[in-house]
Amino acid sequence: GGIASGEELLAVAETLSAARRIRRQIDDQILRPTLTAVLSDLATLPELEQCLKFGLEDGGRVADRASSYLAELRRKANNLRIERSDRLKDLMRKYGSILQDNVISERNYRPVLAVKSPLASNLSGLIHDSSSSGNTVFIEPQEVIPLGNHLIELEGQIFKHEQELLLKWSRLVAENFPTIQKLQKILLQLDLALARARYSF
Repeated sequence: GGIASGEELLAVAETLSAARRIRRQIDDQILRPTLTAVLSDLATLPELEQCLKFGLEDGGRVADRASSYLAELRRKANNLRIERSDRLKDLMRKYGSILQDNVISERNYRPVLAVKSPLASNLSGLIHDSSSSGNTVFIEPQEVIPLGNHLIELEGQIFKHEQELLLKWSRLVAENFPTIQKLQKILLQLDLALARARYSF
């Protein structure tokens, strides 16, 4: 009933892939009858492996291709970030004389401009922080606040949909758990046999 992380699900896919490669390398009734017999009950679940690898990128991030809805949400969020960044750059040019520097900083996960304290009233917006010296206040300009709010809403929808996809894939893994557990035992048996052979040499 839980939700595995993308990294954990990718690890399952990689284990299935490794098992498939090992079986292909070892499977030979004449040359390796004992090992081939060990592999006779090995099911590598290629459909599950493909499903997980299609839906997840390296590092476990849910891929855009996993869902057209997710791809659209991410596209909207990215466009909003670009629009907000462009507006902030315009504001920096417009209010350059009251700024301490020309850098877009971040406070409370929101973009802010560093404004000289005595001139803070010249820029309408939300004050998130001030410098330890008190000479600078960090203001999120009013003009970009609605964009930031909309972006947070979109990011919430993105996270929710990602969790839904991870749950779906976690359930697929759970449904195949007996097979995966058996596969794991066979791989462990092979790993132990290899370790014993190397140690014997």
